[in-house]
Amino acid sequence: MSFSRALVESPRAESFRSLVRLAYEIVGRELEGFTDLSPRLGQHAGCECEISYDGHVKIWQTVGRHKFTLNYDSRQVVFGALLRRASSGQWVDWDAQAGSELLAQHDTNNAAAQILIWLMDNSPAVDMSPLDQRRLQPSAPSDIFSLDQTHKNFSRIKLQFDDTSSIQNWKPEGILSLIPQQTWMSDLEQQSDLLVTDDAEPTGKRYTSARDFIAHQVAIIEASEEHSYPLSSWRDATKAAFRTASSTNDSHLPLVSMFLRQGEAVRDILPFAEPDYSVDFSVLDDLDYSQRRVIRNIFNHQVSLVHAPAGSGLVSAIVSVTEAILRKAPQTKILICGYDRSRLDEISDGFMFRECFCDFRFQHLHLPLEETLGIGGSRVILCTYSESRAAWLKKIWAPHVLIASDAGIITHYDLLTPISAHFDSLTRLVLLGDHRQFGPYTRTDKDKPHEGRSILEELMEEQWPGCMLHLERMTHSDLCFPRSSVFYDGRLMAVRQTSTPGSFLTKMQDRFNAGLRIIDGDDDATSITSFAHFFDIWDPINLEGQSPVHFVDVLVKTLLSTEGCQMSQIMVVSLDGSSTNLHLQETTTRCWGDVKVHTVTETQGLSAKVVICLLPLTKVELELAQTNWSKSACVIMSLATEMIYFVGKWRAVCDLDYINDLQRCIFTLDEMNPNFLQRVGPSPYAMETPADRQHSDGRGMTPSTPAESSSA
Repeated sequence: MSFSRALVESPRAESFRSLVRLAYEIVGRELEGFTDLSPRLGQHAGCECEISYDGHVKIWQTVGRHKFTLNYDSRQVVFGALLRRASSGQWVDWDAQAGSELLAQHDTNNAAAQILIWLMDNSPAVDMSPLDQRRLQPSAPSDIFSLDQTHKNFSRIKLQFDDTSSIQNWKPEGILSLIPQQTWMSDLEQQSDLLVTDDAEPTGKRYTSARDFIAHQVAIIEASEEHSYPLSSWRDATKAAFRTASSTNDSHLPLVSMFLRQGEAVRDILPFAEPDYSVDFSVLDDLDYSQRRVIRNIFNHQVSLVHAPAGSGLVSAIVSVTEAILRKAPQTKILICGYDRSRLDEISDGFMFRECFCDFRFQHLHLPLEETLGIGGSRVILCTYSESRAAWLKKIWAPHVLIASDAGIITHYDLLTPISAHFDSLTRLVLLGDHRQFGPYTRTDKDKPHEGRSILEELMEEQWPGCMLHLERMTHSDLCFPRSSVFYDGRLMAVRQTSTPGSFLTKMQDRFNAGLRIIDGDDDATSITSFAHFFDIWDPINLEGQSPVHFVDVLVKTLLSTEGCQMSQIMVVSLDGSSTNLHLQETTTRCWGDVKVHTVTETQGLSAKVVICLLPLTKVELELAQTNWSKSACVIMSLATEMIYFVGKWRAVCDLDYINDLQRCIFTLDEMNPNFLQRVGPSPYAMETPADRQHSDGRGMTPSTPAESSSA
């Protein structure tokens, strides 16, 4: 980082400890604001912190029997502000001169103080350790922070203390001395260069006039040679739109601020409906928090941004937003533009799917090639950006809301095409897309927007009102296809649910429900109940030497015994680089043959119904296996079309560095499947089918009958 500060000298590093309410902000998602961690902790877990008056910060959390700790050196953090709650309930700057009086007047029923800390380094010392040495219950350390909000991607954290009067060694003046030049939170938010690295990209070009901007866009259009409309008409319509936008009519879209980047982002509240109107979300059924926030933003702001990565429910968000608007204002006309017809078909399918579950009708249609009778009565029209400029459409249909999908890959002139054609009637603009995964553009380099950024990315840099759809929005079940796993920004983001699991998964799930277990050397049973498991080989005597091969042998036999899958449908992949045959026991070999063990490289382009992944048993071996490559993790997850099992050491996976994509895959599967992690004792192993268990139960009951009779 380019920012540095002098350390505060202290003869003795005093510190204070306290329970805190933790909120955090993620790098690259500042539009979302702070996320409060407390609701997901539950009643029996919380965060504690220890802050030293020389600038060291230590935060830890206990979940179950795990203690998760972050240690920040004084050079890794900047104290941004110390706030107190005023009598009005608002947070105000802490007055060092009146510190003792404030404590005396403080109501202990309310939070006393807030400390805002900027994180200048994303590499804190991290420790995850058990509280005792007893055998741990299946507990995922990923419960602490969700995968797409990993602790090392914080940009700011907010610590809220419930009662500072009860904290030993609490010295507000000591905290204030850590704030460089008494810089309060409002100042830090304005001085965004504190968080900009030396190699940050320069801001976008600012135009002195609309004429220069339009001339530049025309040059880009001419260079692309892909325009299907006369440039003269596009130029005239755009000039007219900018002339109208320069007037004092507040209902028009703020083109000057958006495209010329003159002035600040418009964040004023301009209610779509009356100010006190609230959306009836119960009518809209199953919406997560991020989708509800998207709808609120659109109702409150004239221009709103939605960062929507693939798989985060973009289509359902468009459908929900459209329904919310039309339920409130049925006469509103909504124009939805997409980059191509395939995206528009997905959105159209989303409308029809929604209509199957409620009595609401969107009255939507794809834009016809020519004027058609009855189009004036449509409430929603879907078309591409180039089609939106049809002259006959402007005469008979005036949209009020423009929803621009694929905003992360379109150019400025793409968006200006529908805006300039319908500028007189448009009062609200919504931009949805993803400038990271698909962008900033999909065409050749010469056709990219100026400086290589889409309109969505530029408006995000200018801090226009917006939010991000949650990556974990998708619901998960035990009947998911691992092959549909998708990576986003180096993180596994979703395993999409399917309503048609297919005959193979359905048959295997029936076998699981009937009961499939593996008995280890301690006579403990490990149940196979789901399409995905991590079998943690645990041997208290030989912690590192237990080979997973023996367990894989029994696991293969157990799966084959169900008669639901065949040998040809099972693939074993080894991450330690070895490629040998896994020889089953002699009796089994005559029945099933050998199972080929592949390396990750050998599996390129292959797939199987069931994939069993053998992991190295130590962190060092895992790192040597280069499993931190996104490519390796993607290959592994794409191999299995139905079921995937990991065999290794859970602790070794937890010890991997946070950028390891294989770890993220495994932790995500653990989050979506409560029975994912299965502890397995030492060898020897033996399978137990439902028939074996019934036979065993029958033998156990035989001698008990006379005993019960004699006792009676």
